[in-house]
Amino acid sequence: MSNNVEKDITKLLIDMGIAPNLKGFHYLRRAIGIYIAIAESDPDVLRNIYGIVSAEFNTSRTGAERSMRHAIKAGWKNRDLSLSQKLFGNILAEGGDDLPSNQLFISAAGEWIRQRAHETPELIRI
Repeated sequence: MSNNVEKDITKLLIDMGIAPNLKGFHYLRRAIGIYIAIAESDPDVLRNIYGIVSAEFNTSRTGAERSMRHAIKAGWKNRDLSLSQKLFGNILAEGGDDLPSNQLFISAAGEWIRQRAHETPELIRI
């Protein structure tokens, strides 16, 4: 994963209110990076994402999943609402407190960054 992609993912997570001191922040950053790198070639990437991330961070699948969920939940009230609307559009209730699932969060973030990369090709070089 290129340095620019990692910076974009990090900025996105921070803008979504997720604190970098949480384990889930790091797990989400890696999961989004994996999604960006292999989603086109492996449509089942989301099915395997917890296993991949947990192996890289030497933790359990449920621990990785729970940490990601906690990070999303902890940051949700502090998120940038306009960015949230861009990411999730009409999928979640507008202005509501509906939390996206981990997989929805990972795929929406990955697709948003990938879309930005098509607008600015130098952003992503994986």
